Amino acid sequence: MRKQRHLLSRTTALLLAASLIPPAAAYAETGQRLIALVGDITDDMLVTGLDVLFLGSYLCLNPNGLRRDLTPEKCDLDENGTVDAIDLTLLKRQKISGDAPKAIYETYEIKPIVPPVSALKPSLPSVGEARILTFAVSFPDCGFDLESPAEMVQEYCFGEEDTDSMFYPMESVPAYYSRASYGRLRLQGDVFAYTAKNPLADYTVNNAEALTEEILAAFAPELDYQKYDADGDRILDSVVLMLPEDALKSDSDGDKKPDWWPFSVPYSGNREFDGITPGTYCVTTVSLDVADTNCHLAHELGHAMGMPDYYKIHKDETFETQGLPGFAGIELMDDGSGDLSAFSKLMLGWIAEGELQVYTGGEQTFILNSMQQMPSCLMIPRNKSDGYLSEFFLVEYLTNEGNNAACFTDGFRTRYTPRSGVRILHCQAEVKEGAFGPEFRYNDRSSEYDVSNQKQRVLRIVNDADFLSNEPVTAEQPGFHWYAEDGTLSVDPELTVKRETFYCGPAFDWEKWLEQYGSESQLNHISDPSYLDGSRYVIRVSGGSAALH
Repeated sequence: MRKQRHLLSRTTALLLAASLIPPAAAYAETGQRLIALVGDITDDMLVTGLDVLFLGSYLCLNPNGLRRDLTPEKCDLDENGTVDAIDLTLLKRQKISGDAPKAIYETYEIKPIVPPVSALKPSLPSVGEARILTFAVSFPDCGFDLESPAEMVQEYCFGEEDTDSMFYPMESVPAYYSRASYGRLRLQGDVFAYTAKNPLADYTVNNAEALTEEILAAFAPELDYQKYDADGDRILDSVVLMLPEDALKSDSDGDKKPDWWPFSVPYSGNREFDGITPGTYCVTTVSLDVADTNCHLAHELGHAMGMPDYYKIHKDETFETQGLPGFAGIELMDDGSGDLSAFSKLMLGWIAEGELQVYTGGEQTFILNSMQQMPSCLMIPRNKSDGYLSEFFLVEYLTNEGNNAACFTDGFRTRYTPRSGVRILHCQAEVKEGAFGPEFRYNDRSSEYDVSNQKQRVLRIVNDADFLSNEPVTAEQPGFHWYAEDGTLSVDPELTVKRETFYCGPAFDWEKWLEQYGSESQLNHISDPSYLDGSRYVIRVSGGSAALH
């Protein structure tokens, strides 16, 4: 293991220095990707994106050769008996001259998928550009403490990315979503101040729909609502009402629940404003805790894009932010903090064809990059032909970077994940026609939602609270089952998922670390960012002939 880590770091760092490929961030901009067709290590594994950086390392580490007869001997271009940085430089020169082996270099267009969640007809598009129409709303009996609440909301909620902010990664809602979507969703926000005509309690009926209509009617003469209809469907993408924090103290019906707890609902009225109909509107509150405010707003905008809550709803309508429990269960649509999961990103259209690896049967090996660095996950479908709106497992590798750098609870910033980890998500994305239109069949507001939380859910975590260990995951582990017809988790998938080798980042100085600490016992305490930058896990999946129908 020590030799592998060192060799990977040394060789790949030299490969980077030789500028063999463009940086990963350029892929989304150019619409092109340089890929390496290497085996594993296996015959069918397609290594994409940053995986190409490790081509040289695989050539060195895999004496049995790669697919298409790419053996170390054939890549030893200077014939000195080993594949090293000199050979990689020669490969680069052959690439420039057009003489590089075609099996190593291929260019193809990234093919974005139509966001599967679009089947639910959400009002806010999840890809491309959109402007969020936002109002800082005061009331005769409940106002903001600041003189310019609209300016404050504009700065706090819709500002620029600032990785040095004490509120990072919730320093800005657009910055959060840009990172989560790998630049595929670009939000902006326009904030206007408004004072309601009536006291706060007068608007609690019908989810503040009357307040939304009042505000839109008041601004219709001066605003062009078409600016807030990105897809041109004559429906406002989203309307956000930001209320003073004191609104949370209101409990007009005495049920001991705030009247104005953050929520998102589709507009159910029939009014138009300059020919535009409201879509989903979100109501939340503003506090001086920027991270808390932005966590709520980002979560509610997730609903506007069609995503459900993942937390548990009990019979008494109380909820528990443990739909995905434990350290491995952090997710914006569950806890209201942390990055969105691979399932959310897949549904929202942020993982393109080729970036999603798919298990097709037998024994296969896959490489997972950190989802906080690039789109990279593994789908294990229950049935090959069912598509995305079906039942499947997703395997993803998380790191405590980017939107996973911290979570925020009651104003406290907490680092919450280990250095790295792999989790398996059990997804049930079937769609049906609900009372108010298409919906996820097992979402928390559906008539088929199981309040015992023992049967179908849109999303649950297989390993139930923690990241995968070195032990293989089989049907002997509770939770690693498909749903039976009665909804119970009881159908053996006839699969084994094994988290195998971990490779640290190519720039990490492994020898220096060993010289300082003398052993690998301190791995979970490495704070050097290069340890995770470009790191990956090898995942092996195997099963019998009946594993996939």
